[in-house]
Amino acid sequence: MKFLFAVLLSLLALSVGTYADVGCGGVTVVTTARAGATYQVGNGVQQIYDIVVTNGGSCSVNLIGITIALPTGATISSSWNLEAKTTYYYVTSFGDVLPVGNSVNAGFIVTFPNTNTVPPGVSNGVALYGLACTSCSSSGDASTTAVSSPTTTTSSSSTTSSSGTPSGNCHVNAVTTARVEGSYQTGNGMSQIYDIVVTNDG
Repeated sequence: MKFLFAVLLSLLALSVGTYADVGCGGVTVVTTARAGATYQVGNGVQQIYDIVVTNGGSCSVNLIGITIALPTGATISSSWNLEAKTTYYYVTSFGDVLPVGNSVNAGFIVTFPNTNTVPPGVSNGVALYGLACTSCSSSGDASTTAVSSPTTTTSSSSTTSSSGTPSGNCHVNAVTTARVEGSYQTGNGMSQIYDIVVTNDG
C-alpha cells in the first residue's frame, strides 16, 4: 500500500547565508570609483562607488548577490539598490528577473577614517557572490532552479529514502523526490514542491 504526499517548501533564497551559480554564466560585476565624488568628512574622506551588473549569459537571472571587501577601518555609510545580509548584499534594482543582455545599477559610499586620500583597490574588492537563475536546457525549455551552497550545485530531481522496522514483520519505506518543473519564484525567494511516497512493504 502506498501513500503520496505533496510537500511545498518555501526556500527563502540565501536564508542560510550562501547560494551559488546555477549555470548563470556570463554575469559580470564592474565597480568604479565615481570621478569627482571624494569628500572630506571630519578626520577622514568619503568616496562614492558605482556598480554595474550585466547579464551577458544565456539565461534570465532571478537573484544576484555580491560581496564588498573594504580596507581595515573603512565602513559603508550609505548604499542604494543593495540589501545588506550577514556576509553579502542583494542587488535589488531589477525586480524579479534580469533578462539576458540587460544591466542593473547599484552603489555605495565608503568612509575612510584618519586619512586625506582614498586607498586604492576598493573597486577590486567587489565580487559576485552567487546567483539564482532560470536554467536553460538545450531544447530551449526553461525551469527555475535555486541552490544554497557556493560550491555545490543541487539537482531538482534529487531523491532520498528512508525505511524502518517498528515491530514484528512491519516494514515501511519512504521516498522523497523534488518534483520536476515544481520550482518557481516567490517574492525574494524560491519555492519547491516535494513528493513523498510511503510504501508498506512489510
